[in-house]
Amino acid sequence: MEVAWYADIEDFLGATLEYLKREEALNNLMLGLALRLRREPDFYEKVHLAALFQAKQLRLAALMTEPENLVIYGTAPLAASELNIFCSALLERNLPMPGVVGPKKLAAGFAAVWQRLAHCTAELKMQMRVLELRRVDRSLIGPGRLRPVQAADFDFLLAAIRQFYKETGLNPDPDREMCRRAAQSYIKSQAAFVWEHQGRVVSLAAKSRATGRGIAVNLVYTPQNLRKRGYATSCVAALSQKLLDAGFEFCTLFADLKNPTANRIYLQIGYEPAGDFCSYSFSS
Repeated sequence: MEVAWYADIEDFLGATLEYLKREEALNNLMLGLALRLRREPDFYEKVHLAALFQAKQLRLAALMTEPENLVIYGTAPLAASELNIFCSALLERNLPMPGVVGPKKLAAGFAAVWQRLAHCTAELKMQMRVLELRRVDRSLIGPGRLRPVQAADFDFLLAAIRQFYKETGLNPDPDREMCRRAAQSYIKSQAAFVWEHQGRVVSLAAKSRATGRGIAVNLVYTPQNLRKRGYATSCVAALSQKLLDAGFEFCTLFADLKNPTANRIYLQIGYEPAGDFCSYSFSS
């Protein structure tokens, strides 16, 4: 067993990309982050890249952009002894480890080993399903239109981002300045889209993390007083179709398993399960 560390994203991708692409939809998070680092090497202040090999074959890939969770992927089920070797190597580096996110069984196995070796507590934070779409049921797109966010949408976008973080549990108390910068970035990059009905902005979704053949949809949000009217369905369906029309073979989306209503909507649109993910947080 060998643990390799990479200072250069090209070296990391050279060792892992072939494996990650085999399950491109499932690996949309790690691939999206890694490919962004390739395009914009200075986008993240601190990045850690590592991989575990057995007989020169990749067993596990890991990527962390501080202060976010470690993202992991295994090419096959890993034994506790393999995870023990990898976690020990992480501990030797004395890296900050707020948590881990990855395929369900792998993340659970990593959390159990890390909890034992680091003498900390691991808490399951989110259970998610990676969904993949290749064809949209266009009949679900209702009256209205999809358009990119504009400067005039800033207040709506700012409020939506804050509530999205709160309601999903990603950040129970999101920093207003962070949300303000995010809103400005979405407007500048034209990566977020709103559904407009009768001249009123009623729902939001964004594109993110192009992985080659696929691209992710996220930041799906409708204000509480406008829910159960089909706006989110129309918004996600229209955006997904727009991305397919742009040449992507498929779209991906992380669905929170605690939100069965949203999950049902995504399945109706045409999204199908690609695999389950979990995130754990670590505390002393």
